[in-house]
Amino acid sequence: MSPAKSRQGYAKVRKARPFTNLAYFAKPERSFARNTYVGRLFIAEALNKNNTMRLLPALIFALLLINSCKSDDDRVTIEDEVALIDAYVRSNNLSTQVSNSGLYYEISGPQTGQTINPRALAVFELKQFLLDGTILVETSTTPAAAIPAQLFPGLVEGFSLLKKGDTGIFLMTSDLAFGSSGGNGVPPNTPVGFEITVVECHPDLLSYEISQIQNYILDNNLTAQATTSGLHYVIEEPGEGDHPTSTSRVSVNYKGFLLDGTVFDESNDAPLSIALTQVIAGWQEGIPLFKKGGKGLLFIPSSRAYGANGQGPIPPNTPIAFEIELVDFE
Repeated sequence: MSPAKSRQGYAKVRKARPFTNLAYFAKPERSFARNTYVGRLFIAEALNKNNTMRLLPALIFALLLINSCKSDDDRVTIEDEVALIDAYVRSNNLSTQVSNSGLYYEISGPQTGQTINPRALAVFELKQFLLDGTILVETSTTPAAAIPAQLFPGLVEGFSLLKKGDTGIFLMTSDLAFGSSGGNGVPPNTPVGFEITVVECHPDLLSYEISQIQNYILDNNLTAQATTSGLHYVIEEPGEGDHPTSTSRVSVNYKGFLLDGTVFDESNDAPLSIALTQVIAGWQEGIPLFKKGGKGLLFIPSSRAYGANGQGPIPPNTPIAFEIELVDFE
């Protein structure tokens, strides 16, 4: 959303590296955290044309055997889940190892890249699936991202086994994942699988967002300057006279868009008149960089915009941009 009213519009075509957001697998509730981004589709060899895992006879037999030995009142035990995982491994010809916690894993790739700091931001391709072949989450066009230490135990351990450029297949019992409550389409007491390929590592969310902004600037052949907050700006026309302050009332023509070019708001036919005390921090900092009549671009990290909650069509933890014309101020 814009700093004021909400209007929908259409973006002109821009070359960009888009990043969108999706909540994932947080440790406290064994459910979803807000610090992740949806990403590129990572298609395993085990996928068929319908994007379902091949359910081979050994696994079907294991499912039938476990179900036939239980009454409706029986709860699935960890031993039952392990039997399902073992059958899945055999059916898919995996060469997994098993950690002390019971995590099944198979790592491929160079295994020589950067070690992942569990409290840093990992950028990765992701697929999450049940052992019956149901795919619950798959990244589609851009990488996902998360802080591994904030995820549930199976993923914390899984990321610790990966380096940048590696791919891991992880199969875990419910006590390492969604537990007795289930979540994200996973039934209670159900084993789950993940395929993860680590693409990048960043010290924190801000550095990741700055890299997205810088990629956009590079891809669009712009010459930008940056402030210490991470805000980047382009002065296309400097304007004349004085600069407004962070408390001025301004009259602005603007267009707000995501880095994939999607317009989420614009001023249309009339400038927006508003006090800078009533707008996002990125505007409070960025608008005073222009003089009256000045035009340019602002690129604002989410920490200076809509943060971890997002707003309307703006996803959580998403940098945004504005085309700006400062018509007047007082």
